Amino acid sequence: MSETSLPLAGARRRWARALRVAGVASLFGAVLLGTINLWSLVGPGRPRPAIEDFTLILGNWIPTTWEAEFALVLTSVMALMVASSLAPPTGSPPQRRVWATSMWALSILAIPSLGATLLTSGVLISTYSVLPNPSDGGCRIVVRETSVLLVGGGTVGVVQPGSVVVDWVRTYSADDGYTPFSAGTYRLEWSARVAGIDLWGPAQDPTNWTSDAPILCDR
Repeated sequence: MSETSLPLAGARRRWARALRVAGVASLFGAVLLGTINLWSLVGPGRPRPAIEDFTLILGNWIPTTWEAEFALVLTSVMALMVASSLAPPTGSPPQRRVWATSMWALSILAIPSLGATLLTSGVLISTYSVLPNPSDGGCRIVVRETSVLLVGGGTVGVVQPGSVVVDWVRTYSADDGYTPFSAGTYRLEWSARVAGIDLWGPAQDPTNWTSDAPILCDR
């Protein structure tokens, strides 16, 4: 090996090691996120998806638990693939066995974790949207609509100016899986810092608020 190739080989090994650590960490994060989501549904207290406890909004995009977990798994796969192409694992045989065992164990756990999150996070039955017409102070209204066969409902939240976290405030129900916000059968009006939202639907699909907490803007 030439003298010029030695630093390059060392750099490749360092990058490969860093990518392997990042890959395993991302895989662990995906399993942890899936476990938290599942615990929020089967653990003590009122069952609800973990995404409702802490919902981020990036522009008009609301990443779901499933999307976050899938992104972590994809990041892990890409990092481990690039690491393998840069340099083979280093260290003693026991150290390599520990890395390999950890990676395979997390991979085995990640697959059912992804499936459980897909089924329980509401991705298949729920849609998120940001309503037009923000308040004069810059508050935005976010809705989560759920439709399953003959059952419908949803949650309405507010995003304060400068914030990226949705504060879920009010819930509604609808017959026959009706989705009033997607159908456009709603009216949003701001009165100073208070949002007034009226919902309605066809006569055969009544839509009603199940909670009447005020939707307030801080500004």
